[in-house]
Amino acid sequence: MRRLYNEGSIKTLARQGQFDIKIYPYTPNVVSKRIPRGSKSFGTYYYDKISGIQVAYFHHYETSEGKVIGLFDPKMLRINGVEYHLPKKGTPEPVRIGNAAINKILGKTGIQAAITYWHHSVEQGAKIWKEQVRDRLEKWGLIEKRS
Repeated sequence: MRRLYNEGSIKTLARQGQFDIKIYPYTPNVVSKRIPRGSKSFGTYYYDKISGIQVAYFHHYETSEGKVIGLFDPKMLRINGVEYHLPKKGTPEPVRIGNAAINKILGKTGIQAAITYWHHSVEQGAKIWKEQVRDRLEKWGLIEKRS
C-alpha cells in the first residue's frame, strides 16, 4: 500500500489541491515507547473535489507537541476506480504485489517503470543493511542503539 501511495500521483494531486481533505482526531488505545502518553491518533480522508468519491484513507500519530510519529500509513487507496485496502483483522496477509504489478496498476512504462524497480532495490538494500549489518553491530556493542 505504501509503495502504491509513494509511487503514485495521490501525493502530488493532494499538494495541487485536487482533493477535499478531512482529518479526524482520536485518542489512541495504546501507549508505548513509540507512541507516548498524550499523543493523538489521526484519520485523514481524501475525497475527489468533483465526484466526492473517497480516494484515500491514511492513519498517523502525533505527539502532544504536534510532531508526526513515523509515516502516514495508507489504509485505503482508490486508483483508476479500483479500491486497494489492507486486509481485515484475522484474515491472512496477502502476498505482496511486485514491481510489475505496481507498474501496471499505476500505468507506468519506460523510465517511470524502471524507477519502480530502482525504488524496490533501494528499499531492499536498506532492509538488508539494517538486518544484516546494523542490528549485529548494535548487538556487539560497536555502535549505539537508535532510540
